[in-house]
Amino acid sequence: MIAEPNGRIPPQRGAFSLRAVLAVTFTALALISSLALAAVMYRLSSGIARESIRARLHTAVAVGALQIDPQLHAGLLQPSDEDSPAYASIRTQLRSIRGAIVDARFVYTVRREGNPDDGWTYRFIVDAEEDGPDFSPLGSTLELQAARDTLDQAFEHGGRVTVNSEFVTDHWGTWLSGYAPLRLPDGTVDAVLGVDLSAASVTAQERRFVLPVLVTCLISGLTGVGAGIILARFVSKPLRRVSTEMGRIQNLDIEGEPFPVNPWIAELATMSHALNGMKTSLQSFRRYVPAQLVRTLISSGQAARSGGRKQTLTVFFSDIAHFTDIAETLPAEELVRYLNAYLTRLNAVILEHEGTVDKFIGDAVMAFWGAPVPVDNAALKACLAALDCQSAIDSLHRQWEQEGLGIRFPTRIGLHTGDLVVGNVGSEDRLNYTVIGDTVNLASRLEGANSLYGTPILLSDSTRLAAGPEIETCLLDLIRVKGRQTPVSVHTLLGRRSQVGPETLRLREIYERAFNHYLEREFPSAVRLLEGLPPTAAPGPLAAPAALLLQRCRACLDHPPAPDWDGVFSAVK
Repeated sequence: MIAEPNGRIPPQRGAFSLRAVLAVTFTALALISSLALAAVMYRLSSGIARESIRARLHTAVAVGALQIDPQLHAGLLQPSDEDSPAYASIRTQLRSIRGAIVDARFVYTVRREGNPDDGWTYRFIVDAEEDGPDFSPLGSTLELQAARDTLDQAFEHGGRVTVNSEFVTDHWGTWLSGYAPLRLPDGTVDAVLGVDLSAASVTAQERRFVLPVLVTCLISGLTGVGAGIILARFVSKPLRRVSTEMGRIQNLDIEGEPFPVNPWIAELATMSHALNGMKTSLQSFRRYVPAQLVRTLISSGQAARSGGRKQTLTVFFSDIAHFTDIAETLPAEELVRYLNAYLTRLNAVILEHEGTVDKFIGDAVMAFWGAPVPVDNAALKACLAALDCQSAIDSLHRQWEQEGLGIRFPTRIGLHTGDLVVGNVGSEDRLNYTVIGDTVNLASRLEGANSLYGTPILLSDSTRLAAGPEIETCLLDLIRVKGRQTPVSVHTLLGRRSQVGPETLRLREIYERAFNHYLEREFPSAVRLLEGLPPTAAPGPLAAPAALLLQRCRACLDHPPAPDWDGVFSAVK
């Protein structure tokens, strides 16, 4: 960069002035400090408020339980008892308790049935609510899973008053629930009184706290801006003079008085002394070196070069089944929004398992494990990522279903481990870090082959062996994919070893035995095994492959294959 004749060096494109940098830095520091303080104060105040509510609820529910006649309550057993005077009396008492507790929303009694081995069942007995959507009839089940530990404490060991330590959210809202036992004369606990306290009061207290925190943050930020501007002026002015002097030296304008030294800032004083020494040296050096040569700036650096190296990696391909049909039913804007949500989930899972996302190809994802940073157990992590991707997609489907959307992105995944070339590929002015080779093609073919077997995940034998024993797979077939003459053993990924049940393992054993009979031309034996699969296998992960293999075996019985038949299936995709 050449200095202007007056010695001023033009600012570099994209560079910021020191004044702006200091002002922004001080502002950011002030805001971060204020926000950190606000977060701590908010946490403390929220904790104090919640403990206060818990203590108040603990007392209120204990006092309320004393107002109920346990023996009268014990007689309420059947739904028809809702019409009894006892039910009406206790319901009136519950409404009185609700009116005495500030912010109380629901007041009810709950009885526990069953045993700990089979799991307790909690049923509503009396509900203070008016008849309507919020009313829980006598005998209806309490489905609030998060409150069960607290309920158990209220029933066990003679019963005691308990309050949830944290807020519990259900489809009615967010609550802090307390429970007190209703003891019979012999000391046994017949039921518990439950009170659901609205969390609105805590939220209101937190909102009242936010305003002064915001004011504090604003004052801190303005103070930081002011301090940054003042400091920037103090520092940037002599630095501008240093910059101008350096521009003059760059132009070999080294005549005149020495540059004045700033004694207040040590670094500026050192720079001033260095500039003056440089001017003195260049005054002599100028006699030997042409000034124009000195004015030429030379920039050096290592540029990215095209090329790659051979490595053994695991490649991942995913694709949405029937995506074209899905796309035809949605407006483009909605399709992009749903697809972005889908790809975001997959990208997060792949990165969590240390994979490298190569590219998004429309609705497809290409990723690999083992480069540019080596990854331990790359094949295993790729398999786990494939399983978690399917779980993430299922979770996304449930979310869309709860939102009333009929959107589903059924996804097929293919995995293969092998040698390939990884590196920078592209033109002279644009490069892409990617992988190339037959391993990539086979992973893509395996993804498409899922449509033949009705499976979500297919992997090659090399990936199965490299992944090790922490996953469970099933050998489905020997196939010859398009563009490749060598047959490939195709496996479907059943799940993590610790999560695959014995029934699935038994079905896998039956399927693989049948497949071995198929390869040995023992078609009747294979048919008997496949036809003997239990009906419970119908919705399982091997149902579709078993149906396909049974169809092939029957076809071979009807039309025996040629003597050179090797059992390899030629896949068209």
